[in-house]
Amino acid sequence: MAKFKTTIQLEDADDKDYTGFRHELEKQSLKSKQQVTKSKTNNGGKEEYQWKGDITIQEIANAIFRAATKTGKKFSFTIMKSKTVAG
Repeated sequence: MAKFKTTIQLEDADDKDYTGFRHELEKQSLKSKQQVTKSKTNNGGKEEYQWKGDITIQEIANAIFRAATKTGKKFSFTIMKSKTVAG
């Protein structure tokens, strides 16, 4: 199972914008049966999410793009894949 961490920032956004973004992101993840959970918000207006499941970076990027576009705000995001350590 793949694990990813994403950081998303909506430009000039308030709590209402991030709430709408989270709602859209959850709808996207439910459609594809992926697990996405919000892990934290920092003071810079960025939110972090954890993703788990049979998912690719491209699928995550597409879900974020669709959810962020619906907010009407400019946005940026990063995606990092968790490395599996064999041992």
